[in-house]
Amino acid sequence: MAKLRSAECGHIGEKVVLTELARKNYIAALLDDRAKMFDLIAMNEVGTKFCAIQVKTNQNGKNSFLLNVKNEKYAIGQENCFYAFVILKSEKNPQDKIFIVPFKEVAESIAKRHQEWLSGTNKNGKPRNDAPIRTYVVDENKYKNLDFSLLNLD
Repeated sequence: MAKLRSAECGHIGEKVVLTELARKNYIAALLDDRAKMFDLIAMNEVGTKFCAIQVKTNQNGKNSFLLNVKNEKYAIGQENCFYAFVILKSEKNPQDKIFIVPFKEVAESIAKRHQEWLSGTNKNGKPRNDAPIRTYVVDENKYKNLDFSLLNLD
């Protein structure tokens, strides 16, 4: 399979999530670029429950995703905010996978993981320098593929 450009990969991931939400009878829409924190909004059929979704996509078949220091921030009121981590179909991955994870858990996880990384040393045995990049690893034992129940739209 040919490697996609980053923007293409992201757009395909958004479409994969939109499609799966529709299959589950949710109403979902792609937001425009002015919505900096989110890519999609979803709601139940009667419009009484809503959530916002940030889609992160990779095509390498792995369950790890690069984020940024800004993703460590979690605020009160973001209880209905989620990440959809999409692993696109590849030679390593026979089908697309989608993992829904609450914003708060991702923020806490990447902050903790980064602090652990900072406490180590580099190849030369010197302390590591801080950087804005963060890594989130989806726990596939905790989060199941295509499990949209965490969105609380039912």
